Amino acid sequence: MKEKSGMFSVAKCGLIILLFLMPFIKISCGGMLNISVTGMELVTGKTLDLNDRFSGKAQARKIDSEPYAVIAFGCAIAGLLIGFNKARVARFFNAICGAGGFVFMILLKNKLDKDVTTDIKEGVTLNYEFAFWGVVVLFLAMAVMSFLAFKKQGDSPGQQSVNTPSNTEIPPT
Repeated sequence: MKEKSGMFSVAKCGLIILLFLMPFIKISCGGMLNISVTGMELVTGKTLDLNDRFSGKAQARKIDSEPYAVIAFGCAIAGLLIGFNKARVARFFNAICGAGGFVFMILLKNKLDKDVTTDIKEGVTLNYEFAFWGVVVLFLAMAVMSFLAFKKQGDSPGQQSVNTPSNTEIPPT
C-alpha cells in the first residue's frame, strides 16, 4: 500500500496541474462580455483587450498574478515531486501540500469575489468553472488520503516503536 499511496498523490498532483491549464473562471457583464481565465493565467497574469461599448475604442486591462493561485500551484508541484518518495514523512508533507493547496484555493475564491464587488462595476459576475472546483476537490482528497497513508504507515505491524527496542532482553531479577 505504501507504493500505491505515493502514486495516487502523484496522479492527483498531475491532474491538478493539468486542470490549471483549463478555464477556472468566466467573467461576464450583463450577458454580453464573456472572458475565460485559466488557472495558469491567474498564476502568471493576463492582459485583456476590451472594446468600449460606447466609444468603440479598444482598452487593455491587466489582470495581475494572484499570489494565492501561485502558492496553490506551488503546492501542486511540491506534492508531485514529494509523491515519488516512499518515506513516511513524504506522506505527511503531501498532506500539508494538499491542505495548503485547498486553503489557498478557497482564499483565492474569496479574494476574487471581493475584488469583483469592490473594484469592478455592477453587473459583472464570476462563474467558477469545473476545473476550479476540480482542483479544490483534488487538493482536499490529496490532504485526506495522504494523511491517512501517513497514519497507516505508522501503525503497520512490522514497525518498531522508539521506546521499546526489540533486540534487548529484560534481565532476570
